[in-house]
Amino acid sequence: MHVDVDRAEVSKRTSPSRRALVSGAAWAAPAVLTAVAAPAWGAASVPLKCYTMDWGQLATGTSLTGKTLTSSDPVLGAGPTMSPTLAISSGTATAYNFEVDYRGVWYDNSTLVVAGMSTTNTGMILNLRGANATETVTLSFSQPIRELSFVVYELNRWTTTTENDTLSFSQPVSITGTGLNATTGTGPFYRTATYSALTAITVRTTATSAFSTFAITYLDAVTASSGGGYVGIGDLTICV
Repeated sequence: MHVDVDRAEVSKRTSPSRRALVSGAAWAAPAVLTAVAAPAWGAASVPLKCYTMDWGQLATGTSLTGKTLTSSDPVLGAGPTMSPTLAISSGTATAYNFEVDYRGVWYDNSTLVVAGMSTTNTGMILNLRGANATETVTLSFSQPIRELSFVVYELNRWTTTTENDTLSFSQPVSITGTGLNATTGTGPFYRTATYSALTAITVRTTATSAFSTFAITYLDAVTASSGGGYVGIGDLTICV
């Protein structure tokens, strides 16, 4: 399994069932100095070195509690390691929450395949039940990183009483995808209309300095205590 959002365009995925650096520059003219603002890594002389952290290094159904995962690249070799931790603020975790899997439990208690995922394309599942159930996963890296990107599968809105997935991040990001309330910032990010044709979205950090932790907060913003939802987080591309 490999989803390399740094090298390939993310394919559009549809649920089969219910919902179905450019460099900055400065130049001087006589008596005038004009500066061109550089983006986050415009002044960096060292190119990004990117590694893939494949969730599939752990067997399907494995809890991420206490696990350390590794990243690698065929040419560069081993990259940073990553250890995830979980804090649940409210709601009840399902059988698949904070596990490597491709399934989730919906509000009606049915177990469904996360749209775009499969037995050969697993990821980190976030899956809660309850009104406004929320949790935060913090990814801690063994060294500072400059960029992180990944695919989110099935960020969905069904109804405001049953499922209304929302994501926020501890670092600013840029999102490639459609039907969202926003595509830049730290969130919250959510769909503006109920489910019709669901596609995966790509999240890429836009931080202006290196960071060692990245937090993902998942909220199922619903009013019913029986509400429940899930999202899948795909393989991580980690750049240093």
